[in-house]
Amino acid sequence: ETQHEDALIVRSCLFNVVNKYFCLILVAFLINHVPIMGEDLSCPDWQCMPVVHTMLMVHFIATAMMQLAEANLLPYLKKVYTDFKMNASLKKAAGQGAPVKTPMEEALETPPFSGVFDQYSPYVFQFGYIACFTVAFPMGAL
Repeated sequence: ETQHEDALIVRSCLFNVVNKYFCLILVAFLINHVPIMGEDLSCPDWQCMPVVHTMLMVHFIATAMMQLAEANLLPYLKKVYTDFKMNASLKKAAGQGAPVKTPMEEALETPPFSGVFDQYSPYVFQFGYIACFTVAFPMGAL
């Protein structure tokens, strides 16, 4: 069981490292020196810093917007949906009192803990962006 989880963590980390950093590393370090599919795609005057800056800025803004939506909008939509569903079921059972959930019942409905790896991996990859590409986008550290 532990070996399986360790292997899963290693595979997940390697996949995420390649997935998250490959494009930035390609543009920042390799595009001026390596032809891509037989074409020379080098940056104008060998200055790729503005391209990397723009890529990082778009990434950080999109990530921040997605995190805000996930943290604020999704719980609100779930609450509206469950209230709507509960209201519809109450209309069906007209005459019966509204079911009241105890705190224990509400606690039992919470989703299970996903684990430490799922909670800390976004912070690890964010630190990787900051450590590798702070020169290109210093505001990313904020």
